[in-house]
Amino acid sequence: MRCSTVTRRDFIASGAALMAAPAGVRAATRDPRSAESLDADIRTYDKLGVHRTASVADHRTTAWLGRHMRALGYRVTTHPFAAERFEVDRAILTVQGRAARLAPQEPMPIERLAVEAPLRPLADGPGGLRGAITYADFPYRRDASLANAVYADLIARAAAAGAVALIAVTRGPTGQVIIFNVPNDGRPTPLPVFLLEPRDERLLRQSGAARLDLVARRRAGTAYNTLAQLDRGGPRLIVSTPQSGWTHCAGERGPGVALWRALAQMVARSPRPISALFIATSGHEAAHSGLESLLRSERALLARPFAAWIHLGANLATYDYQRDVEPLQLLPTPNPDRGVAASAQLLPLVREAFAGVPAMPVGEARVGAAFGEARTILGAGFEPIIGLVGSGVFHHVEGDRAGVSTSGALVQPLAGALAELCNRLT
Repeated sequence: MRCSTVTRRDFIASGAALMAAPAGVRAATRDPRSAESLDADIRTYDKLGVHRTASVADHRTTAWLGRHMRALGYRVTTHPFAAERFEVDRAILTVQGRAARLAPQEPMPIERLAVEAPLRPLADGPGGLRGAITYADFPYRRDASLANAVYADLIARAAAAGAVALIAVTRGPTGQVIIFNVPNDGRPTPLPVFLLEPRDERLLRQSGAARLDLVARRRAGTAYNTLAQLDRGGPRLIVSTPQSGWTHCAGERGPGVALWRALAQMVARSPRPISALFIATSGHEAAHSGLESLLRSERALLARPFAAWIHLGANLATYDYQRDVEPLQLLPTPNPDRGVAASAQLLPLVREAFAGVPAMPVGEARVGAAFGEARTILGAGFEPIIGLVGSGVFHHVEGDRAGVSTSGALVQPLAGALAELCNRLT
């Protein structure tokens, strides 16, 4: 796999959203741990757009991160990998003249569909489902991944019964459509799966035939991982975070991206000769494809001795919400469903560094027990590791926006803990 630097053309192509980002010089004058600085980065990331792998917003993000790192003195390279884009023009369910917008769940086995068929609930059993459009509830699970056995079983049952499509009513705290991550094998689902908001499920109860229309196209694309290196002879840190996701991902990805940028600035400013490798990967929602590509192509670089690999995962600092009221009521506290997992030899340091951070328990990182991409890193044999991850009320939904899901003030305690931890590790 070839390695390329970001060119002037990349920055021009990144468009107005990139031009609106804080200049590297201005950013370098701020305290990177301040709520103001962290919030500015979260909001810039949010405004770049919908961060699907290989999208325009994803490419803008790569350019924005690279510019920041070069301004700090890092040697920046981008590593391309193949990434398919599924572009949807139309996905509509129509029943008795009433229509509802659907979200096609990737990886889709088809690009076009125009079918009229009866609606049948999957819960009624396989009889009568052949040639029908079937539907089922997808219960709420925090990981929102098709690899979850609950979803995999529902899809397999619908396909085995001969249904032409499955409409999944996604249940979750926001009532918005939840999009699910692609399983590790990356294979298309055995039948088309479409996602529907609960508020539109009344259409599924209507009698008569339904019409399902899909117009989409599958395009070959390219996504990029960013590697930024600072070699000063001292102990080496590796810091990684994913940059892509299904939506604007302000809460899912924003805190990790903001902390990644802040830590890079703190390391570059340090009077101590710390060396570092900062990694931002695309392809997260597509079976961690960017990270998997990097682990294959850059193993020699990654395997050089390091003091710790710090992975900044999903939803590190998202707001908690009172969920038994409508509309949801924002609470000024972090979602307590989060934590840190560290290799056994680092546990004392990590526990001390995070002792003052509320709702951030520390446990041991073990192969098979870690979550998200930290699990992939551990499985590839890289230790010692410190992995941070959480869950969010707006995980994988359109409403995951800055100010709604997270803020710089909510992220700030993590910045302080991570700064202390990096100092102790080096």
